Amino acid sequence: MRIDIYAIIAAVIGLSTSAVAQNAVVWSDIDCSQSKIVTPSGLKCRMTEEINGSRDGRFNGQGVFRNWATLGKKGGRKLYYLAYEGIGPQSYKQVFLTLEEEIKERSPYAKSGRDFTSPSQISDGDYVRFIASDNGQCVAIRKVGPTQGRGYKWVLFGNECVAPGKGISDQEIARFMQAADFHA
Repeated sequence: MRIDIYAIIAAVIGLSTSAVAQNAVVWSDIDCSQSKIVTPSGLKCRMTEEINGSRDGRFNGQGVFRNWATLGKKGGRKLYYLAYEGIGPQSYKQVFLTLEEEIKERSPYAKSGRDFTSPSQISDGDYVRFIASDNGQCVAIRKVGPTQGRGYKWVLFGNECVAPGKGISDQEIARFMQAADFHA
């Protein structure tokens, strides 16, 4: 089915199927002990191959990058983490989208989210609250690594959702933000 999607895209924009498929980012399942994202145990972990920056508009065109993701359920909470990592000194991730825009584009729990709050700052980054499509209460966080080039060495996004009718306190957001980390 994946190649069918490439064929449709290619037909619409007039490219060969192989030209479109070459730009696809390929994800692989990995043991979470290999992941650079620091998260609770028992989740599913993935990473991409090294990506040339010219293949992906989220990065500068000179660098090499890798994406990392972790997701699953733990203690009745839905969790999702995504990190963009620049590999090498010419690689950096710029932050030009709002946290709401970025998390809606990336997180399966936020894609149909609504009632996003304005971003709030917390010690290690920023966060927004929102309601998931199943009416669960959610929070999305963003942390950035050290500056590199005209951006950051890495950027980490996290998303936590609880069941409808339950809430996420400010203290829980602070703990979620503090516990989420990335080892470059």
